[in-house]
Amino acid sequence: MATIVDPFENKKQIVDPFVKKEPLENQSKIEDPFEEDIGVGENIYRTAVGALRDVAQGTIDFSEWVESKLPTSIQAGLVKTDEDGYQVLYGNEFVEAKERLKSQGIKSIEIPKVEEPTYFGGSFVRDLTGFVVPFSRLKMITPVSKIGKGTEIVARGAVAEQLAFSPYEQRLSNLIESNPKLSNPVTEYLKADPKDTESEARFKMALEGIITGGAIEGVVALAKTVKPIFLSKNKIEPKTKTGKPIKPKEQPFVDKDKTISENLQTIAKPIEDIVLPSVEAAPGLLGKKWQTVADKIIDFTSSKFPNYKPLKRLPNQNKYFTQRGLTTGKLEQVRNLSKNVFETFSKLKPDENIAVKNFLTKEGTESAIKNVDVLKKAKELRSAIDTVGKSLTDSGILSKEIIKKNEGSYLPRLYLKYFGKSSNMGYTKQRKDLTKDTKDFLGEIQDVAILGSKAIEDPMSDVVRYGFFQKIAEDPNWTLKTGLINFQGKNVSPLWLKEESDRIAKEIRDGLRPSKDTKIIKEMDKLIDKANLNINKADLSLYKKLPESKHYGTLRGSYVRKEIVDDIANAGEFVSKDSNWAKSILGDAGLVTKGTKLWKMSKVALNPPTQMRNAISNMILLNLSGVKWRDLPKRLFQAWDDLRKDGVYTQIAKKYGVVNSTFTKQEMIEINKSYLKAKAKSTGNVIDQLKYIAGSIGDFASRAYQGMEILGKTAKIIDEMSKGVDEGTAALTAQKTLFDYSLVPPSVRYLRNAPVGMPFVTYYYKVLPNLLETAIRHPERYAPYVALPLAYHAILAKYNGVTNEDFEKLKNTLPEFLKDRGNALAMPVKDNQGRWQFLDFSYFLPYAMFVGTIKDAADLKVQKFLSSTGIFGAPLPQLVAALATNIDPFTQREIVNEFDPPAKKVADSMAYLWRMTMPTWLTDIGFAGKLKEVLDKDVNRYGDPKITMTQALTRLVGVNIYPIDPQKSRMQNIKLMRNEITGIKSRRTRVLKDKNLSSEDKKKISDKYIKMIKERRKQLIEYSKESKIPEKLK
Repeated sequence: MATIVDPFENKKQIVDPFVKKEPLENQSKIEDPFEEDIGVGENIYRTAVGALRDVAQGTIDFSEWVESKLPTSIQAGLVKTDEDGYQVLYGNEFVEAKERLKSQGIKSIEIPKVEEPTYFGGSFVRDLTGFVVPFSRLKMITPVSKIGKGTEIVARGAVAEQLAFSPYEQRLSNLIESNPKLSNPVTEYLKADPKDTESEARFKMALEGIITGGAIEGVVALAKTVKPIFLSKNKIEPKTKTGKPIKPKEQPFVDKDKTISENLQTIAKPIEDIVLPSVEAAPGLLGKKWQTVADKIIDFTSSKFPNYKPLKRLPNQNKYFTQRGLTTGKLEQVRNLSKNVFETFSKLKPDENIAVKNFLTKEGTESAIKNVDVLKKAKELRSAIDTVGKSLTDSGILSKEIIKKNEGSYLPRLYLKYFGKSSNMGYTKQRKDLTKDTKDFLGEIQDVAILGSKAIEDPMSDVVRYGFFQKIAEDPNWTLKTGLINFQGKNVSPLWLKEESDRIAKEIRDGLRPSKDTKIIKEMDKLIDKANLNINKADLSLYKKLPESKHYGTLRGSYVRKEIVDDIANAGEFVSKDSNWAKSILGDAGLVTKGTKLWKMSKVALNPPTQMRNAISNMILLNLSGVKWRDLPKRLFQAWDDLRKDGVYTQIAKKYGVVNSTFTKQEMIEINKSYLKAKAKSTGNVIDQLKYIAGSIGDFASRAYQGMEILGKTAKIIDEMSKGVDEGTAALTAQKTLFDYSLVPPSVRYLRNAPVGMPFVTYYYKVLPNLLETAIRHPERYAPYVALPLAYHAILAKYNGVTNEDFEKLKNTLPEFLKDRGNALAMPVKDNQGRWQFLDFSYFLPYAMFVGTIKDAADLKVQKFLSSTGIFGAPLPQLVAALATNIDPFTQREIVNEFDPPAKKVADSMAYLWRMTMPTWLTDIGFAGKLKEVLDKDVNRYGDPKITMTQALTRLVGVNIYPIDPQKSRMQNIKLMRNEITGIKSRRTRVLKDKNLSSEDKKKISDKYIKMIKERRKQLIEYSKESKIPEKLK
């Protein structure tokens, strides 16, 4: 324990643990002639024995304090006597003796003190050890009720602190405050203070114990998680609640040890029929009975707004989600295989590439391939293409005759002019014999890496889609059953069967079939007529006709539930786009959509601050979904470890399509690196090479952003399965928590792609139901996000010696844009200009946008409402609005000043275009612009530096810290409010000048304006009072 030493006796400086001193470097230091006399052994003794002594004394003091709360008649104990002895006293006599000793500054039982170590580290270890001893031993206490682990840590920490320290002696907070560099508002408030009552002192001790205990548990949990990753080769095995390792079943995903053909055979297998078990919602703080009530509330709400859900009223939605996820998982498998082929053969030398291409197209022999490894890979690719052909036959996409004819020689013919565009199943069409000049003009691609990968990806993707469509056909709840025909064990559409009938008829005419097969045609025609008759009689209100394109396999032209048609007929994941002009402009692969997606990539993936903010926002969403904060680091490390090993949980995520439903995949333009590389290699043009480099950068940024989403979803899968949830449900829950961006209704898909839409509407559409469901089922999960800022500001107010009301006045001086967001946190330290610093935390909160939107709507602030919701937030309407109004829609500032010279106007216009199109961190309102302000020493209207270096640098990681001079900010706010009143008066004057108005009309109009002016004046007066800053906060 720290003691007050007489400086005249021991030549030491006074160290009072209860009073904050000015930094030692500012004091005249008195040298300690005895400092060097204390050796290492003595310091170790003071540290170890001192810690044990502190615990013993603290335990005695705490037990006495607890006893003092009991009735006097039953109190008893040892009390120190005047002769340095002890005696046992009871009742009033015991209490009076204790009070007498206390008034003399003497404890009833006091263990001899052990001096503090002579260095900071020793004192820190002593205090920390003193806390850890009771904290670890209290772990044996089992809570009576089923409270969470977090509650147990809080209880243990609070009690351990009482046992480790005495209320008025040094503890960890005092030690930290003794070092000026470590001093902060929290420990300033928590440190021991002789002015506190014992109850107040012990309350502070409890808070310190909770913080220290939580920190220790967090470090221990993190160490347990990280250690296996970095210090051993052992796997991190997530466990169930009972402590048993989770054992997911083996996943039929891409196996690197298998050949391409073997993996393709696995992919071609029918989609599994997985029935998900029902899972009850976690009881949470409100218990199981409340969850029953919550179910009714949610079901009632869903019934009132059925069209809000992407699948609306579709029966068996979980089954559809599962089948859909398994399909997208298989499509991802196909892409992975295709990518592996591309990467393998892109390493070929030019002469090897020619030899392999000739071998695969039967224009050459295998003897031309000299490299044994290359020959092995070429044979494996040819075998894989044969497997693709068999899969096409089995799916009914191509006939056996066509496959037999091209067996072993079927590489696609690709041209740069058309590469990357929709193929419309071009591999099913007969090739045209083109001249060499035509091929050269179109830019025939000779690269085996591209040809081989496309030979697998396009047809096998169609095989997978055909399998999904057949699964839809098998469920009578998803199709008009009477409008389908059961033909050879499959449900097919009349249109598909008619095409088969016509094919057989042609073969009979061409002499390829016997004439007796006309009987088959007649039977088929009867089935077709019956199905068409059923369709004409049926109520089609729930159904929609699928397009007659062959992309839809046996279902083409059939009647399917509207929800499914809206999903598969509009989602690029399931079908290639029909080539009509409207879709070529506004469709998922249209020009406008590509432009919007490219803009999104600029503002999201290529913008590091956004990447960081979304990563933190995802963590908050995971926490709100039920992943406890104490488990979150562990789950993320487990997910990261599993991802880097391509482990079982990563396989589950891939299997159920979790990987392919991210924001990156669905809402940002995908960089076709193979096309860019092929074009750069073919033309040798500098521009094409720069495009390839830029594309590679964009691809890297997109994969980084996607990686954060997949990390979060995999962590959620692990957390759910640790609770005993099956893998399918865990995957669907992960999709729900961090969103399946591919599953949205047509209106949302249009709005996110439309030139005048809402670019980020999918996020709002997906996150809102989750937030509302959490608020209904588990409102306690929001408590930390509400309580912690309030508690933090209360401590900060205490530190500055003001009331909470005074601190609210400080917050009222904030600029309107910062105050309206409602999540501005005052920093504990001011900047180097003496200004307050406020962190805008709203960027990290997934619900902040809705809070601001509701406020803007309530205040009838139309412009701000449109801006905060993202309505008309696409680049095109922003540009149109800017041209029409000369106002930047984002900053609400003038773009060009009409009185500036032409050169300045052009520069300002270019600056606006740069700001609108480029990643924000590279613009004047982002990191680069703020850094420039610092380096250029720019000042504001008051001559103060606009921003400090620290504030500028934090912008790069998405942390916006604003310097605020309360007095100047308040003056500016008052000025704006006065200007608003002046503006209202001016508008009134202009309106009343209208000669067409009668006296009565003028009076009505004047009264309305007078009412507005009075309201604004009242607001001004109230604001002036509510923002009057206390001296201590100026």
